[in-house]
Amino acid sequence: MFRRWLRYEPTWNEFIAALPGITALMFMLSLSGYVLAKLLVPIGNEGGEAINEFLSRTPFLVVMAVMVLVVLVEEAVFRLPLLIPLHFAGPGKVTAASVIVLSVVFGELHGSWHFMVQGLSGIVLSLVFLKCGGVRGRWGYLKGYACAAVVHYSFNAAAIISFFVKRWFGFASGL
Repeated sequence: MFRRWLRYEPTWNEFIAALPGITALMFMLSLSGYVLAKLLVPIGNEGGEAINEFLSRTPFLVVMAVMVLVVLVEEAVFRLPLLIPLHFAGPGKVTAASVIVLSVVFGELHGSWHFMVQGLSGIVLSLVFLKCGGVRGRWGYLKGYACAAVVHYSFNAAAIISFFVKRWFGFASGL
């Protein structure tokens, strides 16, 4: 089933058309993960205060520019290793297992309640990478990487913009 799903590679126009839906899916994952974590696990705001302080002291355009570098590095570290099992085993169980392992590590490095949410986001980003060309070869790798980076950036940008909108309009601060 996984191999069959990967056979059709969307065009750039199809990807751009699907981008709002993919970003909305990631936002829903984030929101539901946060709500679940609040209900099931008593958590603090580890790391959140540092992020809020950084965002409150840094101009909006600087944050958006720095985020480009962060997204590119994270995508290189967590999506490009998928090429190793793809090269040796092809798209199948080994690649699916690699997606899960890399996504768990991605989630764990984000810490706290983010583990659950970012792990699911990592799965979505890995599937975007594979679906958009990650299984196709040299240029497919680049296209898959670019698509995953665009989805990752759009999700992060939406979260950052929501923080700044809260700050600009006087709502309670926090992510």
